[in-house]
Amino acid sequence: MSGAFQKRTTNIFLTIFIGFIVVSFMFTGYESMKGTPDTVAKVGGIPVKLAEYRNEYNRQLEFYRRIMNGDLSSKQIEQFGLKQNAIRNLIQRNLMIKFSDRMGIVPSSDQIKAEIKNLPYFKTGNQFDINKYKMLLSRNGMTPTDFEEDVKQNLKAQLSGEILQAFPISSKYVEEREKFKDQKVNANIVQFKKDSLEKHINVSNAEVTKFLADEKNKNRVQEIFKQRKAGLDQKEEVLASHILFKSGDKNDAEVKKKADDLIKKVNANNFATLANKHTEDRTGKGNGGDLKWFGKGRMVPEFENAAFTAKKGSIVGPVKTDFGYHIIYVRDKKSAKEAVLADHEKNLAKELIQKEKKEQISTLVAELKKEIESNLKSNNKKGLESLQKKYGFKLETDVEVNRLDGAKGNISIDSKNLKQLFTDKPGSIYSFDESIDVTLVKTSPAKEEKKKEELDIDKEKQSLAMMLSRKLREQIMKDLETKVSIKVYDQML
Repeated sequence: MSGAFQKRTTNIFLTIFIGFIVVSFMFTGYESMKGTPDTVAKVGGIPVKLAEYRNEYNRQLEFYRRIMNGDLSSKQIEQFGLKQNAIRNLIQRNLMIKFSDRMGIVPSSDQIKAEIKNLPYFKTGNQFDINKYKMLLSRNGMTPTDFEEDVKQNLKAQLSGEILQAFPISSKYVEEREKFKDQKVNANIVQFKKDSLEKHINVSNAEVTKFLADEKNKNRVQEIFKQRKAGLDQKEEVLASHILFKSGDKNDAEVKKKADDLIKKVNANNFATLANKHTEDRTGKGNGGDLKWFGKGRMVPEFENAAFTAKKGSIVGPVKTDFGYHIIYVRDKKSAKEAVLADHEKNLAKELIQKEKKEQISTLVAELKKEIESNLKSNNKKGLESLQKKYGFKLETDVEVNRLDGAKGNISIDSKNLKQLFTDKPGSIYSFDESIDVTLVKTSPAKEEKKKEELDIDKEKQSLAMMLSRKLREQIMKDLETKVSIKVYDQML
């Protein structure tokens, strides 16, 4: 059933895509495109046409409109990367066509004819109308040969996609995989990056002064400052809280009245309390409507304009946006300030000195490992948390680890190290010192769990096939991107 559903879904997408070719001409007309470039990109010689790009862009735009429940501002369109998403999708489609060429996939003339005959645009009633087909194409400056070539290319992408979806999975593989997953231990895990300890190396003021006295070192610091300046510049920011009354399908006048009534009662002292009680923004419940610090471009234009023009300490509103009516409390403000070298020179010099103290870093790594091992051995959770607070390393306690997937938390364990966790009895401490990371693990017996449901082999095979097919497709796309010439004409986007 899954395969049939995937095939039907693919056919639907193909029908819509080919339909775009027709519909775009129906609305824009061929004449309006004469004399102007109609290619926005080329993938190994296969063009991405302007009409294709426009329709894919509009599809992206409509998708985000539904999510945001209204029109998007130009800043939001840029933030969501709609143009980039659209061109990337079309490039990947053309890469699939190149893949089909390499695989020798060529749709038959019967397949092409059947696909065209099933398109609703060329039907009169339920029957394919050859006269309507020729007339519509002719009216828009396309020949049947050109259109059939477009259909052929898209069929090639579809057929190559279907091959990748047909990933063979045996029942024996599923059973062996499940046996690996059943090998489990619980563990306390610590992981830190060696270079993260550099900032804990002591550097005296005298060392900094001596370092900067060398012209070469001074130039190094200046170069780092230039590279980082954009990030060091203080952007204009606002610290604000808000109370939101959602409009949506509600009566707008009634929603506005609620906001008008409440703004008469709020002040700096009771804002958090009233926000917790009244706001309809779920992320603001329990934290007084706190939005934390934000810069320009983060909020919708109406909200942003009100927050940045209001004075520090003022309460403004109700401000109408697509989300509803906002009462905004501007708690603090930061003015924009350009970074200057003098304010950062010593810190950057200190950073360079710390990086060069390789011996001290190695000593600190060894000392920290010893402290962590001691706390793991004694199951001293408070000791580990204290070290975590000081050094900022990753810490997972009492986390399940299975031999197939690794740890369930946020710490990744290399496959060769994962295997070692299951060579000794639970209760051992392991230290994996890699070139970049250090990982320390103490295992304990896995917790008893409820009786597992009987494994649905067929369902698991389908799930694994989809996952492996997706990974295979991603790998093929990466490979093709490095070997196929891709040219995007940015001025056309």
